[in-house]
Amino acid sequence: MDETFRVAACNLMRENEDGSAVFTFDFTKEEQEALLRLGIMTAIQAGLDEAKKYHPDYDPIEKTIREQPDETQVHHSTISSATSGISHGDNKE
Repeated sequence: MDETFRVAACNLMRENEDGSAVFTFDFTKEEQEALLRLGIMTAIQAGLDEAKKYHPDYDPIEKTIREQPDETQVHHSTISSATSGISHGDNKE
């Protein structure tokens, strides 16, 4: 398989007094779209990472959300024990 790689041209347009600079890049339409998709996905991921900090179980040292026990088991046992003594009116005595 013969693959050809293209190098995009990068030109310095001007240097500013504050040390910043303005560049131009020569990209194809496909390269522009790929770069835009990458930028959008990177921004979404950065937003998700930032949002984790506001989760009540976020551990700032580990930078993860601490695991909590599965509460569905607790809820099911509580519901079943609470309803076990309830009469449904089906008993014909």
